[in-house]
Amino acid sequence: MTDENKQVEDNNMENMPEETEEQIVQQNDSATGDVSVEELQAQVKNMEEVAKKAQYDYVMLKRDFDTFQRRVEQEAKESKTTSLVAVMEKILPLINQLSYSVNNMPEELHENKWADGVKIVYENVMKSLNALGIQKIATIGEEPDSELHEPLGVEPTDDEKMKGKIIKEYEPGYMIQQGETTRVIKAAKVIVGQ
Repeated sequence: MTDENKQVEDNNMENMPEETEEQIVQQNDSATGDVSVEELQAQVKNMEEVAKKAQYDYVMLKRDFDTFQRRVEQEAKESKTTSLVAVMEKILPLINQLSYSVNNMPEELHENKWADGVKIVYENVMKSLNALGIQKIATIGEEPDSELHEPLGVEPTDDEKMKGKIIKEYEPGYMIQQGETTRVIKAAKVIVGQ
């Protein structure tokens, strides 16, 4: 910028009238449509209320979504368990027959390779059930539990420790354990010592 231009600009600045603070406020009022401080405060209060309501609505919506998500997850688990129980109820008689065959094998078949194969099949079936969370219900030596055991009767016993406890298992029972939930698929049929 040349000295001549700078001098012209300085002269223009000196010739401008000085605006008072009151004039600036009046100009701002005319630009905002003559809004008073009270009106601005009311607008701010209204906006704060709108923000609080929006925040409340967000919190409620998030809570409802979290509840919905937990319910869907729980229903999915229950559906899986219900399906597994339905399948197990159909195949448990077969597993029980296989168990009976293995446990009551004639003495002459104990060294038979085919009979050993049947034992291995039974063991693998039980391992697969355990992997699915299905467990055989403990019986012999346990106190009867009305949710786990179905007593078929009582028999005298000479063993004092076994009185009031299960001394025979007629048919095994099974339960499914998934997380904290335990569900009996079939109660064990037992005889209690007296």
